[in-house]
Amino acid sequence: MTGETILFVTVALVLLWLMLRLLREPAERKTPPPPALAEHPQIEELFTLHCRHFPQMRQVLTREDDEWLRQRAAGPVLRRWRTERRRVAEQFLSGLREDFQHLTRLARAVAALSPQLSKKQEAELFWLSVRFQALYLLVRVRLRLGASPLAGLTRLTEILGNLAAGIEDAMVSLEQAARAQLRTHQAGFSS
Repeated sequence: MTGETILFVTVALVLLWLMLRLLREPAERKTPPPPALAEHPQIEELFTLHCRHFPQMRQVLTREDDEWLRQRAAGPVLRRWRTERRRVAEQFLSGLREDFQHLTRLARAVAALSPQLSKKQEAELFWLSVRFQALYLLVRVRLRLGASPLAGLTRLTEILGNLAAGIEDAMVSLEQAARAQLRTHQAGFSS
C-alpha cells in the first residue's frame, strides 16, 4: 500500500465514524429507549402526538428569534440558548419519528381490515416510509451541523398529516362499508 492509499483509507474511516456518531440518536446516549408498544395498544396511542407541537417548534426555530437574542444577549447565553434549542429540536424530531411509526402501524391494521387491500397501497406505504426515513436522516444531519432544520421538519410534519388524513379516510370507508353490509344483512332477515 502506498502512503496515499493509507491516508485515503484513514480519512474515509474517520469520516464514516463521524457520520455514524452524528446520526446516533441522542436518546441512546442519555436515557434508555422507551418500551415497545404493547401487542394491542390503545387506538389513541397510534395517532400523532408530537407533530401537534409543530407551530411552537416553528416559532422556536425562526431566524428572527436568533437575531433578536444575538443583539441582546452575551456570547455564553446565546450559545446555551442555541444548544438548548437544538436539543429541543432533536427531541421533536425523534417524536416525529415515533409518530410515523405509530401511524404506519395503524395504517397496516386498517389495511388488514380492508377487503380491497391492494399491493399498490402496500407499496405506497413502503415508499412513504423510505422517503420519511431519508428525510429524517437528512434533517438530523442538518441539525447536528448547526443548519436550520425548519424546512425539513415542515416536510416531515406534512408527511405525517397526509398519512393521518389517508388513514382517517380509510377508516371512514371501512365504517361505511360495514354499515352497508349490516343494512344488507338486516334486510335479508326482514324479508
